[in-house]
Amino acid sequence: MSSTEVIGIVGVYGDLGRQMVVQVGNASQNVIGYDIPSAVPVSARFGIDSKLSASALTTQPELVDNLGDLIHESSIVHWCAPIGALKSLGEVCEDTMVVLHDGVMHTSTSAEKRLLQRPNFAGRIAIVHCLMNPEKTVIIDSDAPAMEEAFEHFLGIGLRPDLMTVEEHDYMMAVMQGLFAVAIQGTSGGRLDEYQLAGRMTPSGLHFKEARDSRDSKWTHQTKESIFRNPELKKLVRVLLDLLENPNQPRHDELDI
Repeated sequence: MSSTEVIGIVGVYGDLGRQMVVQVGNASQNVIGYDIPSAVPVSARFGIDSKLSASALTTQPELVDNLGDLIHESSIVHWCAPIGALKSLGEVCEDTMVVLHDGVMHTSTSAEKRLLQRPNFAGRIAIVHCLMNPEKTVIIDSDAPAMEEAFEHFLGIGLRPDLMTVEEHDYMMAVMQGLFAVAIQGTSGGRLDEYQLAGRMTPSGLHFKEARDSRDSKWTHQTKESIFRNPELKKLVRVLLDLLENPNQPRHDELDI
């Protein structure tokens, strides 16, 4: 990463954006940020790499009042805002790489197609998902136009890039996140609380309720919406329903959990 390269972060007050500020800020002095005027200013304590502390930052990112100014000044733009907010994105020149972050890559690829149809968009696109794990893994769409550039960029800011296709990634997220989200949504009516108060919980039920309550408090409304848009989750649920209806049938090739 060039010492003169300006890195822009859109959505600096969101969960991902504020951690990205710390992550990129530990590797570069040239960081600028933007968020909508109604956003509540919140700072992160750590980067995506939890060993990077916000207190170690020698300079804070410059905040700009206008999204267009950030796009114009940045050579790399991390779009940490909801993908739907891309409708507010104006002109993007060919010198700019826009990094689309979303937990469901299909959502980003749909947005990519719309961006590339715009006459005022000439930039390069990378599609990624930060897994927020101890290994500091960032999944990059192996078919994205700016894949190689994004790979080098994430190495440069101290993360571990890994390549997957959109379908591979989204199936992985359907297994690891989507099924749990469906279970949370299906048990959100309070019945488990009633069972617990009545002393009717099994050990596995208690484990599930603790995990459900912990995760449900951390997932934002936008995160849940993104999870349920995953086309691979719908396919997986259909296979599971078929398995329930035909338990003696041979195992589905699609059901590789």
